[in-house]
Amino acid sequence: MILKTLLPWWLKIFVKIILSRLPIDYSTWRSISLFRHSAPNANESATALRTIERYLFIARKYVHIEKDYTCLEVGPGDSIITSLAAKKHGAGQYLLVDTKKNAYTNLNHLINISLEMKIEHNNYNKLNSIEDFLKYNNIEYKTEGMKSYNEISDSSVDLIWSKSVIEHIHADQIENVFKEFHRILKHNSVAVHSIDFRDHLSGSINSLRFNKSIWESYLFKNSGFYTNRLRPSQVISLLSKNGFEVSIFHQDFVNQAPLHRNKLSKDFRDLSDDDLRCMGMIIVTKAIKN
Repeated sequence: MILKTLLPWWLKIFVKIILSRLPIDYSTWRSISLFRHSAPNANESATALRTIERYLFIARKYVHIEKDYTCLEVGPGDSIITSLAAKKHGAGQYLLVDTKKNAYTNLNHLINISLEMKIEHNNYNKLNSIEDFLKYNNIEYKTEGMKSYNEISDSSVDLIWSKSVIEHIHADQIENVFKEFHRILKHNSVAVHSIDFRDHLSGSINSLRFNKSIWESYLFKNSGFYTNRLRPSQVISLLSKNGFEVSIFHQDFVNQAPLHRNKLSKDFRDLSDDDLRCMGMIIVTKAIKN
């Protein structure tokens, strides 16, 4: 907690660079709330149900989603139980795609969560592994990034959603990810993304101080504080370029940009006031296909 609340943003960079290179596994960092990929309550059934209900509510304002829909979650992080929440709410197949296997996957925990959600089942007592449980519930947990998307069939997904994930995709990969979203979504199906435009240093825009060569260096991209720094208009433009009709569901603005333009890297000084004042947004992107 001291790292998050007391250290200045610039010192957090040095501390995280050092800590991220220590021979300590991710589960240990998660237990002390460092480098955590999800909220502390992400593995609670009530949280998973609220999350799925929220994203389904937003998506259904734009498209009709029938029972037995196929859903893809981008970047599940520490928990995969949203897959069970979606099943409770009519999903027939659920895919989770991440770059690493960081989720808590304990068979007894997953069975207990399923029972808490009152999901109908038969023969849970015959399941011997996580793999058995996922297969039984038609859930696929894929953890090889772009390779995982490549394994998903064209026009096979009814809904994609992500929560504070898009900003973490590397700048040199994000367009390819958007192309994969468009490929795997059915025509007129949607993706709902909530995006956090604040840095992960101070909840501000201090990341915009750095030029591209420093920020996109291996050191910065692999130390637990990286975001791609794309601003709202740039995300929308990139999605539109790759075949999506984009609707803004919600935006969060501060009264004025947290930093004066002369403190920003030259790469960001010409951005609009709205791009610098927007701290977060929820967008709905509909896949338009010929």
